[in-house]
Amino acid sequence: MMFGKKPLWEVLGESVRGSSHARKGKENQDAIAWFPRRGGSRYAILSVSDGHGSAPHFRSDQGSRLAVEIAIIALKEFREAYRRTRSLSLIKNVAEEKLPQLLCRNWREAVKGHLQENPITDKEWARLEEECPDMLKTIAADPVPGYGATLLAVLVTPGYALLLQLGDGDIITVAGNGKPERPLSKDPGLLANETSSLGMPAPWQEFRTCFQAFHEKYPGLFMVSTDGYANSFPGEDDFLKVGHDLFLMLQKNGVDDIRYNLHEWLKEASRVGSGDDVTLGLIYNKDIS
Repeated sequence: MMFGKKPLWEVLGESVRGSSHARKGKENQDAIAWFPRRGGSRYAILSVSDGHGSAPHFRSDQGSRLAVEIAIIALKEFREAYRRTRSLSLIKNVAEEKLPQLLCRNWREAVKGHLQENPITDKEWARLEEECPDMLKTIAADPVPGYGATLLAVLVTPGYALLLQLGDGDIITVAGNGKPERPLSKDPGLLANETSSLGMPAPWQEFRTCFQAFHEKYPGLFMVSTDGYANSFPGEDDFLKVGHDLFLMLQKNGVDDIRYNLHEWLKEASRVGSGDDVTLGLIYNKDIS
């Protein structure tokens, strides 16, 4: 593919409730959103979030859904604001310095709006008192962390890709030759199953970002997933191979075959692997050859 040709990007994804959560009657804590919803576009956005799900995070399923919604809106507005800007270095600097704070601020405002419309119920207070009594005063003073979730987002345009991540989960890029790699480091705060969160006091400080300017060639695929997916594989190499295999399948069969099978594939991955909720989104370069 010649670099002068701007590719069409197509996005697809799926989120499934983990097998262990299904047995316990627990809601899916993951969420996913993307643009465009169907068909190819010169630019694309994909966002994934994983609600923490522990007792103090009693509304993290709502927190993850709000997170992916505000990410799509914010990245659409960012792309439009800088669509005619020729300086990629300017776009990079603004994205790294401003977007994490904007995303965190917008998420917090969205959570406050949800709380106004849906006050904490007596049932929720009773459950909190039973499961985490030492947190009651903290939650009463500021219930926003109760919506705590991670956030991963990718914006792809004709000139660049922007990757943002807070907390665990995975963003994988696959080159046009099928080679997968990690453009972002692992969450340095990940310890004892804890991870960075939108519900933290200053979460924008924990965002990891990657700006990829397209000078000579475009990538073939971006793969974004919650940690429940990678944790369903024996090791890192096995997980990365999925990016390579999906890219080859997309080249051979197109997006419809993947879209049709993805739900069952992810359910099986959770069943035989982590047991956690599993969410996977793909941004595919339809013009790669």
